[in-house]
Amino acid sequence: MNQIQVIGRINAPEKKLSKNNVEYWKFSIVSNVKDRGEEISTWYQVTVFQFNEKFMNCLKKGGSLIVNGVLGVPSIYQDRMGVNQVSLSIVANSVNFLPFSEKKPDSQYDSKDNRMTQGSGQAQASSYDEDLPF
Repeated sequence: MNQIQVIGRINAPEKKLSKNNVEYWKFSIVSNVKDRGEEISTWYQVTVFQFNEKFMNCLKKGGSLIVNGVLGVPSIYQDRMGVNQVSLSIVANSVNFLPFSEKKPDSQYDSKDNRMTQGSGQAQASSYDEDLPF
């Protein structure tokens, strides 16, 4: 099992229902890095099975997040232009707002308590480390 942590911006979060009537959230997150002066974007498809409803409803397109989870097996597909692309997926263990995110959690969440973590079937809030450089 490969663990991964991705920092990036969210795109189009949506709540879904599985064939077994299990609710879950799906969204994509883009992470940008510079390599030799060129900006490279990597997209990940994220699935969250256990979640805090109020937290997840705060997720908006363009918001900054940290996603921790299990990296799925990469797959190859052809885009609209016929170019082979790699699809990367993550099953999230935790999803966290970043301090510089445009959309902050509602007033129920303290600004120092902006993290949703999964554990034993229930999502719970915990604080982030004040010493982080971002």
